[in-house]
Amino acid sequence: MVAYGSGRGGTIQAAVQPSDCGGETLAVDAVRRLAARLAQLDDAPAEERHDNRWLRASLRLRLAELRDTGLGDPAAAADTLATALHELGPLPAIAEPLFALYARSARFGAARVLCREAARSATHPGLRARWQRRLGDVCAADGDDAAAV
Repeated sequence: MVAYGSGRGGTIQAAVQPSDCGGETLAVDAVRRLAARLAQLDDAPAEERHDNRWLRASLRLRLAELRDTGLGDPAAAADTLATALHELGPLPAIAEPLFALYARSARFGAARVLCREAARSATHPGLRARWQRRLGDVCAADGDDAAAV
C-alpha cells in the first residue's frame, strides 16, 4: 500500500511499507548476496584476509542487522557478529549489538563471556565499568545474585 500525505511545506510524501515491495524477499536476497561476498573474502589467502578484515567486519555488521530485523533470526545475527568478534576482538561496534542480541535472546552464558572479554580489553575506565555493570545485570537476570554483586 502506498499512502500519500502532505508533509512540511505542502510537499507530497509517500510511505511505502516493506510488505508492499516484497520486503522479506528483498532481505533474503540481500542476505544471500552479502553471505556470498563474505564467503569469497573469507576464502582469500591469509594476507588478503588480514588486509580486508575491516571490510569483512563491516559486511558482517550489515548481514547481522538484516538477519535480525529483516528475517527475524536473532540467533543467526548473533552468530554472524560472534565471528567478527572472534576475528577483531570486542570492539564496541561489534560487542554492543552482539550484547543486545544475547540479552534479548536470554543467552546469558554467551553474554557473560562477552562482558568479561569486553571489560578486560577496555582501555577507558568508563567503558570497562559499563561492561562490568552489564556483567552484573546479566548475572542477576540469570538468577546468579552472588555473581551479580
